[in-house]
Amino acid sequence: SDAHLAASMQRAGTVLLASSYGPNGPPSVLPSTVRRSTLPDPGGFSTPVPSGRHPLAALSTAAAGIGHTYWMADDDGVLRSIPLVLQHDHAAVPSLALLTALHSQRRPVSDLRLAPALPGVYLGQVPVPTTTAAVWRPPWNTASMPTAVSFSDVLSGKAAASGFRDKTVLVGVTSPALQAPWQVPGGTSLSSVEV
Repeated sequence: SDAHLAASMQRAGTVLLASSYGPNGPPSVLPSTVRRSTLPDPGGFSTPVPSGRHPLAALSTAAAGIGHTYWMADDDGVLRSIPLVLQHDHAAVPSLALLTALHSQRRPVSDLRLAPALPGVYLGQVPVPTTTAAVWRPPWNTASMPTAVSFSDVLSGKAAASGFRDKTVLVGVTSPALQAPWQVPGGTSLSSVEV
């Protein structure tokens, strides 16, 4: 089944995957399949993380890119900011959201520029202001979030797969019974894939 999935991803040429990182644990080496989606060592303009877990090598090889989904809530349990760049194994690992924005504009990861003096990150010519650690505070406009569609509804034909053509589609768990949601500003909560 992994080989079938990898072959489908290879044919599509547009599938991005996520690696998970943590502030604790033994230092890990960045696989070459993940390193191709990174930039040179960002130094202090990043959030350093020592450990990481990555998708299977066969899937990583077939993916168009691999970004991180690392974030932490503030002391009050509310998630207010997202690190756009992690420093791991002497590389700048962009967030999955940042890679998705680049990919939706058909831009390579080399079009991502880190600008510590701004401070911020450039997606081509578009600046995204950040902190001096490349952390972004999104507007959290949850009212504009698209409605989640159940994968089983797509498989059964209740939701037409053609409705996703030429769109950026995020696939992930949205059930609070399977994964705890994140509290965000405004008193609302989002699943990890929505974050």
